[in-house]
Formats: sequence, structure tokens, C-alpha cells
Amino acid sequence: MSKARDDVPPLLTVEEVAEILVVSTRHVRRLMQAGKLAFHRVGIRAVRISPEALDKYLKATRGPRT
Repeated sequence: MSKARDDVPPLLTVEEVAEILVVSTRHVRRLMQAGKLAFHRVGIRAVRISPEALDKYLKATRGPRT
């Protein structure tokens, strides 16, 4: 088995993103389907979300602070 490279950031699972956002996995999948959250397909069924894609989504959804 090969080791993970230090210069490649880890990818998050749908479950991990749901936990971070405090939403259901179904909601995360809907965000992905709507094109609001970028993801990478790994194999036929598995998907992963990069930390950068999650940050971009969070920045886009935060409204102006009042």
C-alpha cells in the first residue's frame, strides 16, 4: 500500500461534511446535485469533497454580517 502524500490535502466524505455543517447527509448530497458544493467522484459510487470546496461553499453562503 502507498502512503498518503504530505502535500495532498485529505478529502472529506459526505458524512464528515454533514457533521461539520450540522446537517443530514441527504442535504449534503442535494447541495452536490444542485452544483452548490463541488465534489470528486472516487470509483463508481463514492464521492469526496475537498476542504477548499467546503470553504468556498461556506464563503458563498454566508450573508453580510449585521
